[in-house]
Amino acid sequence: MSRASAARALRPQRGVAFAAAALAAVAGVTGVNPPPAAAGTSATTAWQDGAFRVDTAGVVSRSDLVLGRPNVNPTASMPLGNGSLAAAAWAANGFTAQLNRSDTMPHRKSPGQVIIPGLSVISHAADFSGRLDLTDGVLEESGGGMSMKAWVSSSKDDLIVDVTGANPDIAQTASINLWSGRKPTAAVSGAVGTLAETWVDQGQAGASGKTFGSLAAITAGGQHVTAAVTGPTQVQVSFKPHADGSFRVVVGSPTWTGGDAVATAQTLLGDEA
Repeated sequence: MSRASAARALRPQRGVAFAAAALAAVAGVTGVNPPPAAAGTSATTAWQDGAFRVDTAGVVSRSDLVLGRPNVNPTASMPLGNGSLAAAAWAANGFTAQLNRSDTMPHRKSPGQVIIPGLSVISHAADFSGRLDLTDGVLEESGGGMSMKAWVSSSKDDLIVDVTGANPDIAQTASINLWSGRKPTAAVSGAVGTLAETWVDQGQAGASGKTFGSLAAITAGGQHVTAAVTGPTQVQVSFKPHADGSFRVVVGSPTWTGGDAVATAQTLLGDEA
């Protein structure tokens, strides 16, 4: 074979090799074996021994929500919940939490807002700090020598607010409030106050004709706890902290379509306080 003929025979092979290399580069495909691992090293993976091995709490905690200052605006509220009862918490009036449920149809009316004015010690403190722990679903705030933890129970529809560092000689209050236009029945029994309301889904296209409603109940753990109806849309508990400066406020809000609100509340709240 002449030298020219040999050159012509080689050209197609070179062209195919170049095209294949270019295609592999564009597609991100490598046909070359990776370099061997350095001595003393091995690949790591979360899949080990037939299951994922992950430090879940460690991974989730890196995404905790940190408050650089008191979230006095409701647009900066922190979300708490257990899948049926939710609460949006912010630092207005010390501590405010709006309760929400998905079964207060058809307009998903809120069961009420919880207000604890005494926690303004925290929200006005120069050393305020706050964090929403996403691992446990707990809002933690501190400042002015007081600390607070708030969460929605995973086992029942209760919002729980634990406070430490309060002055045991200063009386505290906590209330549930509804808005003008709502028409709840307000009642108290011992240390428990309730706001209960029902309505019928009617008058609109597709109305079910069923009865829906909302119930919110409040009590506290402290000294000399009393409950009172303080308005047509408000009930309030008053108390003093324990001698060590701690107290707890518990607010329950279950599914409600009518019945004995006080008895339901006492069963739901139990000894949570």
